[in-house]
Amino acid sequence: PLKKIFQEDENIIFVDNEKIFKDAVRKEGYNAYFVDMFGGDFGHCTNKGNMLLAENIAHAILKDIFSK
Repeated sequence: PLKKIFQEDENIIFVDNEKIFKDAVRKEGYNAYFVDMFGGDFGHCTNKGNMLLAENIAHAILKDIFSK
């Protein structure tokens, strides 16, 4: 739904974080990355979760912006 709202704007980068979190949680457990279940099957991040999120976003920016 969010992509549909911004479909006219070419300057927005959408970053998929779902897969990296699912993989990480499968390896180390939910509590390593989240402190609660605010979203039902996800929540607010721990420091480790925030780092995973930041690294994934940084990678997307570097790939999509600086490798053009």
